[in-house]
Amino acid sequence: MAPEAASHFRDVHDHALRAAERVEGIDRLLSDVLQANVARLFTRNGWL
Repeated sequence: MAPEAASHFRDVHDHALRAAERVEGIDRLLSDVLQANVARLFTRNGWL
């Protein structure tokens, strides 16, 4: 493999890892927000 191609693929790999980390962070945040909303609904409606 040409050195330029190897450098390019390392860069692509780095970007893919960063994107995956962002997606995981957003997924955790969304899960936390949804759990908080469910807790609020339970409390608000006296379902506890």
